[in-house]
Amino acid sequence: DLTARMTGQPHFDFDASQARAMGTAAADHGTAVAGLVAATADNNRGVAGVAPAASLASMIIFASNGAGGDSIVADDALADVFRYQPDKVFVQNHSWGIGSIRQASRDALSDAAIEEAVTVGRKGLGTVIVRAAGNGRADFLKIGRAHV
Repeated sequence: DLTARMTGQPHFDFDASQARAMGTAAADHGTAVAGLVAATADNNRGVAGVAPAASLASMIIFASNGAGGDSIVADDALADVFRYQPDKVFVQNHSWGIGSIRQASRDALSDAAIEEAVTVGRKGLGTVIVRAAGNGRADFLKIGRAHV
């Protein structure tokens, strides 16, 4: 039921600097997150997204690092993510982490782009930017128990 939410939307690959339809090697995670956001109500799957009528666009921010892994795109391309199509992309969910309990740090270009997005995006109301805490909750709980 997510395909209809993604059809005709402003997908972009910031590594290749080109518009590109959805789908990457990390698509499983993106699909799960998209379902939390926009799964159709009464879809016979027992789930409805928090915004079941929302449209979805994928924004690819990972680049091959040449060693069989992925790395986040260069700082200037990452800054472009935050200001991407502010007249169409009203909410951005950044569900990407660095595999630890710490947030990935931001650079000065990204900070300026975030400031621009939350100031002028969404037709002057500001783009809503949500950033996941990361996928290291289990590691955090282990560390937390050690300090209790």
